[in-house]
Amino acid sequence: MRSKFYGIQFPVFTTKKTHEGEIYKNNKLFILPNKGAEDKLVLVDDLSIKLPYPRRLELMRIGSYSVIEYDFTCTNLSALLLSRSRWGYDSANKIHYFDRGYKEFRLSYRKVIKIHKNAFWLEGISYPFELPEFLFDFQDLKNLWVGVVYVDFCWHIYDFSPFYKRKDRIKL
Repeated sequence: MRSKFYGIQFPVFTTKKTHEGEIYKNNKLFILPNKGAEDKLVLVDDLSIKLPYPRRLELMRIGSYSVIEYDFTCTNLSALLLSRSRWGYDSANKIHYFDRGYKEFRLSYRKVIKIHKNAFWLEGISYPFELPEFLFDFQDLKNLWVGVVYVDFCWHIYDFSPFYKRKDRIKL
């Protein structure tokens, strides 16, 4: 069975807060930021503009509507898990609620065994993980434990810790 993360088209634009609901009007997608705030709709997308979403977002900011402010742009599932986001809008124009439908996933803390440029390998996992160079001092990475979670038949970065943690399951 696939997880709630399956089928997300990256990049996904996310917020730390969950919204009350969404409304479609005239090829535009709006969200209700708070319960009972129907008069304060926030514009998420205007599908009548035939451009990629980041460009549409720039053009919507020029208009007369209040436009959504995202907290993160996640380019892969590891970035999404690290962001701890609760709501997202992906590149396929789909809304995702990340704080609903929790399911348990395998979690494991592993030591870094090899580093090459911005890639690193973990103990017991055959493929490398990549991080942008500005995110970490890669010399200190060998001293950290990396929490990885097994989602949709693949390990993804979930956490970094200076100490080993005995946790072996997590609800996402």
